Amino acid sequence: MNEFNNLLERYLNHIATPEENARLFELIRTGQYDERMGDDLLDALVAELGTETSPEERAGLDDLYKSRIQQDIHAEQNIAEESQEIWPAPLSGNRWMAAALLLIALGLWWYGLGSRQAVAPPPASAHNSMSADTSGLLSRYAGKQLVHLPDGSTVLLNENSELIIDPGTFGIDNRDVQLKGEGFFDVRPDPSRVFRVRAGEVLTTVLGTAFNVRCVPGSNEVKVTVTRGKVKVSDSRRTYDLLSPDQEITVNTDSYHFVKKAVDSELATEWKDRFLILDNVTIEEAVQLIGTKFQVKLVMAHAALGGCHISASFFNGENLEHVLKVISTVNRMSYSRLPDGSVLLDGTGECE
Repeated sequence: MNEFNNLLERYLNHIATPEENARLFELIRTGQYDERMGDDLLDALVAELGTETSPEERAGLDDLYKSRIQQDIHAEQNIAEESQEIWPAPLSGNRWMAAALLLIALGLWWYGLGSRQAVAPPPASAHNSMSADTSGLLSRYAGKQLVHLPDGSTVLLNENSELIIDPGTFGIDNRDVQLKGEGFFDVRPDPSRVFRVRAGEVLTTVLGTAFNVRCVPGSNEVKVTVTRGKVKVSDSRRTYDLLSPDQEITVNTDSYHFVKKAVDSELATEWKDRFLILDNVTIEEAVQLIGTKFQVKLVMAHAALGGCHISASFFNGENLEHVLKVISTVNRMSYSRLPDGSVLLDGTGECE
């Protein structure tokens, strides 16, 4: 039950990884948690809507959600197909309620924070030449999340940020992306295709490097900070300058005036250190990252645990206890506090 509770909690908080969701769905298929899942998901939906319901109203929500989920199945075929894999047989009673609530919650998660959506490309213009030749849908990544791009590059998005790419051309004809808000880019080298980030009218061009771009909607400033490699910052009128590590440029998009200066790039991009990103790391690496983050010593009961891998992202200030529950659940481990304040991780060492 503890495993199910932890997975369901992460699911409802929109922070579960695909692997955790897969495990949750596996448990749901057993039918052992129908009543618990129905109650928890209903509570979560009621809380999100900001309403209070009487027992009679809660009972009546069953029919309402049945109707809504039937509409969602027609509107979102991809979600419907996933539901058929989870529950291939006809549903009734609490099982139907649980299915409907889970699919609605899945829809809220898919289109909410940390989402990826298909959107129509913006109209072509002189300042949007990067995507002028696209004809298909663009992919949009919104909110705090770590984005893996098709070329192996990664982008860590800050809150209230958005990244847009054309999946039909990215990594094939170009490596062009558009950014609103703030993102930290770690670009995989590819000498045959430069990587370009458009933030408003400002274009940052690189081959392979790590850098931060900040372009807050409503602001007339675009700021680029380099932590590794070199980048070129320009717009349709001119090239502003070339940046090396620990250099930053701020461009005023109204006056086209810019200021370049030396900075401590780690301090300038410290916002990303508020998040804990375990991006397909070994448990041994995760132990080091968690220990540094929370200033605690983590000890593995035996070396075999260290070779297992984990992917998990924590963006909302989760405490140490929550992080330990997640990594223990995903890798079938247990943890305990030792008298000296350190944490002991134990388990079979059999990786998933």
